[in-house]
Amino acid sequence: MEMNSEGVYLLAGVQSSSSQLLWTSAGRLTSAAAEFVPAQAGRDYQDHGAQIQAAMEAIGVRVTGWAAAVEQNGSSLATSANTIADSDGATAAGINAIEGAR
Repeated sequence: MEMNSEGVYLLAGVQSSSSQLLWTSAGRLTSAAAEFVPAQAGRDYQDHGAQIQAAMEAIGVRVTGWAAAVEQNGSSLATSANTIADSDGATAAGINAIEGAR
């Protein structure tokens, strides 16, 4: 079975780009949650405001985890692509050495 290291590199790059977008979104959520004051929901709705703030914080935490997972996946793909490329190079060199010995 032949592996397409260029395709794996491409996928790793897409994963890296996706993780950067997620990191940005997580940062915005975290900042928004920190700036939101439950009293902004109104005097009679402070409990609801606290629930909104907690929900924003929870979403930020989960998006941060998602970003980290996507980033790690992209890094693992890049490492795998390097391994594939190195293996292909070593195999080609071995075949060329055998052919040259004939």
